[in-house]
Amino acid sequence: MDRLPLLAFLITFVAILSIGYLSSTGFVFLAANTDNLRLEITGQSIVVPPATECIEDWRCSDWSACSAGLQTRNCADVNDCRTVADKKPEAQECEEPEPPPQTDNSTQNVKNTTTQTQPEEQPESNNEEPSSPESPQQPQTQTPAPCTEDWQCGAWSACRAGVQTRTCTDQNACGTASGKPDESQACLDRVLFTEVYYDTADIRDEWIELYNPTNTDISLEGWTIQDNTQTPWTLFNYTIYASSYLTISRNSTSFSDITGCDPGVSGFTKGLNNDGDQLTLRDPGGNETDFVAWEGGASGAYQQWNISAARGKTIRRSPVDADTDSETDWLSDQEPGPVC
Repeated sequence: MDRLPLLAFLITFVAILSIGYLSSTGFVFLAANTDNLRLEITGQSIVVPPATECIEDWRCSDWSACSAGLQTRNCADVNDCRTVADKKPEAQECEEPEPPPQTDNSTQNVKNTTTQTQPEEQPESNNEEPSSPESPQQPQTQTPAPCTEDWQCGAWSACRAGVQTRTCTDQNACGTASGKPDESQACLDRVLFTEVYYDTADIRDEWIELYNPTNTDISLEGWTIQDNTQTPWTLFNYTIYASSYLTISRNSTSFSDITGCDPGVSGFTKGLNNDGDQLTLRDPGGNETDFVAWEGGASGAYQQWNISAARGKTIRRSPVDADTDSETDWLSDQEPGPVC
């Protein structure tokens, strides 16, 4: 039995009776004073010590965040006195922080300075201030990893109307085109003269060279080459392959002796004047595909064409796919170099 109920019982008993009484065990006498309670039974005494006062010792948790204008906490009496005379409040009113502005991100950190109402009474368990709600953080924009373009292109199309096309695709699909290769280019869709060996000691040594700059084989059946005379020389049953050359000589033996290789075609009958002449190449429809003149042309008919070759040298187109229809496409005094 707890001491406080026992003490109350004994004091009440003494106050009412204040007498002794007899029993089978002997005379019992109770007396009370301010210091202690003594119980005497037939000459023996038992001293009951005074009751100890219980002092409340309340400890509280931190205040919660402000929600709907209210903060809460839990408080407990560590001495377990079972009384609530000194119990601390477990709820209090508060002001919620203002929401951050949505329109101006540059002043976000300045405007989020609302101070939360501090609780009136701090927890006794420590000296820490109640934590205030943190200001909302700005969303962070992640910088995407750099993407390196990897362009792969298909083959060039056939030359049509002086233009070739192709398709290029970025294998990494970066969505940019800073390094994208060209998908179209100017091209030549016709056969050209590329080298002429005209200034020789023997007319049998003369030869010319043609070049096909397209990516398509071209049949030369019915094509003609004409000099300053009115009668053209016609090619029969010959094909010049894509991106390839065709040499045409007057005499195959002389050509082989000079160049060390065999000509593609022999039997050319047009004489090339050493002191000026010109050549015109035409397709079967009579359309001119190329023209070249040297040393002003025959009888000075083409004074703007001043390229020339000394004895044993040639004139040569450079680069082979350049065609501005002028002497600037050609070089003078070149070492013979046909592609056989």
